[in-house]
Amino acid sequence: MVRFDKFTLKAQEAVQSAQDIAARHDHQQIEPLHLLGALVAQQDGIVPPLLQRLGVRPDTLANEIETRLGRIPKVTGAVQQQMSPAANKVLEARSSKPSNSRMNMFPPSTSFWPSPPFARMRPRNSWPSTEPRAKRSCRR
Repeated sequence: MVRFDKFTLKAQEAVQSAQDIAARHDHQQIEPLHLLGALVAQQDGIVPPLLQRLGVRPDTLANEIETRLGRIPKVTGAVQQQMSPAANKVLEARSSKPSNSRMNMFPPSTSFWPSPPFARMRPRNSWPSTEPRAKRSCRR
């Protein structure tokens, strides 16, 4: 069970904002994408500056999130939003961290995502060099 009282105020606001985003798009379930959209949209949160330091433009990411949210099926009528199993799993993973965990030195809003999209990027020093390579000879 998710314990929202263990989240920081910003993380609680992000969950509420994710629910608002889902309602605005007529989605029945709150998906991790809604949570990501809420975190990226927090102007005074930690995620936009973190994205900028990583070289990711928050407004570009927000546009991509909106595009992907438009692909999720809509439900018309009076609908109450609920957490999807995937979003619930993300939130439970964060709220069930032991108190002596190193992750607790970060606020929950920074550790919502076990594997953010930019985590798969290679560090700068591992990018291929732009210098010409020495020719290799093929020996048989």
